[in-house]
Amino acid sequence: MIPRLTVLWLAALVAACPGSADNGVRRDGPPPGDRGLTDAKLGDGPALDQPAAGEGTPLPDTVPPADSELQPCAPGKCAGCCTQQGLCVAGVSDIQCGSNGASCVDCAFSGWVCQGQVCAGCTPSCSGKTCNSSDGCGGLCTTGSGCCTPDCTNKYCGEDDGCGGTCTVGSGCMVPECVAQTDGDTVMLFTFSGSGTKVTDATGNHHGTIVGTAAKRVTGKAGCGKAMDFATSSPISYVEVPDSSAFDLKQGSLDLWVKFDNDTGAEGIIGRDASGTTQPGHLTIARLCNGALLARLQNSTDPEGRRCSKPLPKGKWYHVAVNFGGSGGFDLYVDGVPTNETADIICGTTTEKCGVDITTGINGNDNPWVIGAHTWTSAEGSPDPLKSPFNGLVDSVRLSKVRRKFTP
Repeated sequence: MIPRLTVLWLAALVAACPGSADNGVRRDGPPPGDRGLTDAKLGDGPALDQPAAGEGTPLPDTVPPADSELQPCAPGKCAGCCTQQGLCVAGVSDIQCGSNGASCVDCAFSGWVCQGQVCAGCTPSCSGKTCNSSDGCGGLCTTGSGCCTPDCTNKYCGEDDGCGGTCTVGSGCMVPECVAQTDGDTVMLFTFSGSGTKVTDATGNHHGTIVGTAAKRVTGKAGCGKAMDFATSSPISYVEVPDSSAFDLKQGSLDLWVKFDNDTGAEGIIGRDASGTTQPGHLTIARLCNGALLARLQNSTDPEGRRCSKPLPKGKWYHVAVNFGGSGGFDLYVDGVPTNETADIICGTTTEKCGVDITTGINGNDNPWVIGAHTWTSAEGSPDPLKSPFNGLVDSVRLSKVRRKFTP
């Protein structure tokens, strides 16, 4: 007879070894109170969906990002570092090391280890970099480390940000008023970027050439890149654009930015013109002796159109534009305001009669465009001889095949 104490001891031993009666394999699911075990758990080992004793939490770099880290990874938005895929990771492993949203650094690649979210043995470098960019060791370049902070406040978009970059829309810069892009109605556009004697048409179709050495590229209207600087010189220096059938427009517009170096003076600014009216479609924008603008459009059968402005002082950028042909007449705008002075302007022995309308376009002639001088004395089809060189700056010259809205 087995003693009662022995029976109790054997019962306790069996209870402590679940599954011993069926060779260690559970066949009928976990008993009540054992809901954490699964059929895949053998013996008394750990469940597969629970960490083993001493294993702790998953590795830091495999921790899913918190809700706040689901947004694009960036400085100040991640306590660790940002991967090339834009994911925020803990930044404590040798292959993904960094903090405060810096770019992750592979310390192991250079034989280093990650200590305190920084590659031990790595020398940070911030010279020539923008602040808040990576220092190359897992940290961020901060003020005082030799980095540069871009500043686009009170600057025009397109200007230098102070760190060798360019101020872009959204960086706090002001959007420039000058024309900077072409559209489907642009026939030619000159922004005077580049170098050398070639003047590039942004449409790629009607490139011009700088003739002479006095005309040069300088800084233009703020945010508008370069401008052409013309000066009174002999021989006259100017920009010539060869004739093209694309310029024979029955309707359209011409606009540009100008800045005068003198308060007065008879000067040619831009024209596709010639002496006489053998051919129609002659167009000129010029400055008269009293400092007023004159836009003149000639046709071989109609009276010539003349629109004039008030005198415009030197030292300020003006947006000058004309619409011609189509369903409208001949219109001159200065800074988006229609202008049509009707009083005669007398310059020496010449009387300019202002305020005359015309409804034709600039089609019918084969003259080149000349920027920087008068072509009123030129032969048909030639820029020579020129007269009255322009003393000032010209920027963003655009010819369009439609009448544009220039009013605010």
